[in-house]
Amino acid sequence: MKISKNIKIGITSQCEENLFGNGLKSNVWFLYKLLKNTGYDVHMVSESDKHYGKKLLGVELKQLNTETVLDYQVLIQCANSLTEEVRMVHKGNKGIVGSCEYGNKILIDMGTMIYKNDEGSFTMPEVDFYWTSPHFERTANALQTLSKAPVSICPYIWSPEVITLSYMGAGYHPFFGDHVNLKNIAIMESNLYMVKMCFIPMLIAEELYNRKPEMIDQVYNIGSQLLKEKTNFIRFCNRLELVKDTKMSFEGRWALNYLLEKGYAGSIISHQWCNELNYLQLEAMHFNLPFIHNSPTFKEHGYYYPEFDVHAGADALEEAINNHHKRYLDDRPKNNELLWRYSPNNKKNVEGYVELLEKEIQTHFSKGEF
Repeated sequence: MKISKNIKIGITSQCEENLFGNGLKSNVWFLYKLLKNTGYDVHMVSESDKHYGKKLLGVELKQLNTETVLDYQVLIQCANSLTEEVRMVHKGNKGIVGSCEYGNKILIDMGTMIYKNDEGSFTMPEVDFYWTSPHFERTANALQTLSKAPVSICPYIWSPEVITLSYMGAGYHPFFGDHVNLKNIAIMESNLYMVKMCFIPMLIAEELYNRKPEMIDQVYNIGSQLLKEKTNFIRFCNRLELVKDTKMSFEGRWALNYLLEKGYAGSIISHQWCNELNYLQLEAMHFNLPFIHNSPTFKEHGYYYPEFDVHAGADALEEAINNHHKRYLDDRPKNNELLWRYSPNNKKNVEGYVELLEKEIQTHFSKGEF
């Protein structure tokens, strides 16, 4: 496995402030650690004074500007795009610019065009290559036509390292056990776009509550605080018996380990649309927690329901509440096997990223770019 150790690589990043505000910082960290452990000269960088000089999980972010960019041969946009000024200096110095998209860019761009009108919401910077996650392969051709750059599928990677550091530092003990109240339900969608929204999980909880109200003690709708001020969302909520009976609360973004420590997440209901690989499900497996989900990739894990089938979701939630205490220890070996599939230490994933990176480096070398 060839490693170009003479190449200096920068990955755009953000500092660890509000680490669990979204999964982006974890995305950056896993990619950085994989390349670092493989032997590359790789650094996390930022053009923003909100981030450079600060740290992500103990590693300082380097300042990127029109002078320091000359030190790098490869820049990978992950957390942020480069400013045009820095990009032009980097390209003038024969550098490679790539983007690694861990979000569903095509659907997010579609939503941005419909729901937002602020300047800068839609961006498509010029790059030499795009990497996108395997669960977005269905939109790879669209991304290639839009970006006018070659698009490759990169390995999906996750490790419990980030969340472990967080709960150990806080003194939490979040793992599932006999003490957990499965009738406390958590919904933990970002609610920024329809790809991950609380609408279907709310209806799943409502369906089970309508059937058997004694099976639900409380529903904590995490990440819904901004929605609860919107008129149409209020109208929707007012139709639900869970809301009428004050069994559902609307919360800001909380880390999963905090919810587990406080007993607010006995069971997790999730829903995705064309976004079937999610850190939340992997975190739930790591903590041995029951998760009710519609991800076909994880169909043999947790408690699965298809697509938008609310009634099947309620069946899955009922099964989790009734049976998870009995089966979670038996599920653990199967879950651990799946977690290893996505590990940044898994040789298959390491080789996947090295192959992608070396392809770009060798292509530019062969053209005499450096």
